[in-house]
Amino acid sequence: MRRHISSILLRYIVLIGLCFWMGGFTFYAGVVIHVGHRVFGTMRETGFLTQQVTLWLNRAGVIVLTTLVLNLFLTAKRVSRPWWIASAATLSVMIGVQIALFSLHPRLDAFLDIQSQTIHDSAIFHHLHLIYMNLSTVQWAAALIHLWALLSLWRRFDQLATVKPAPE
Repeated sequence: MRRHISSILLRYIVLIGLCFWMGGFTFYAGVVIHVGHRVFGTMRETGFLTQQVTLWLNRAGVIVLTTLVLNLFLTAKRVSRPWWIASAATLSVMIGVQIALFSLHPRLDAFLDIQSQTIHDSAIFHHLHLIYMNLSTVQWAAALIHLWALLSLWRRFDQLATVKPAPE
């Protein structure tokens, strides 16, 4: 019973984390940025807001990725090798991208002058920003695949837990 409760609690934490992190990213990318362009009038002003939001998304990513690693090692390897490999692969992609995003963020920040809301050397900034956006999209796609693998692993885990051994 205790193992069942801890398993449900871990799943709950993983799902809440993914909802907050990747759901927040999805909502921000799909809605807030476009609304920001209309409200602020320029992409530049929205970009200064984005600078602050992405910092928080990256921080949330570290916390969620930590819980995903914990989940992977506590549940996945006891179940199904193919789904464990899929989970480990997508998690590796997400972690690698998160490291790259943390590396790129201060480089992008260096081009921004918050006081005057100007961008120094905008050609280089836009190139790095495109890389940042593409990496974020790769991470988002990996998170969706990872969620599918997690749900499949948990389903298999539950199936194995309900199978009773044959009488001797």
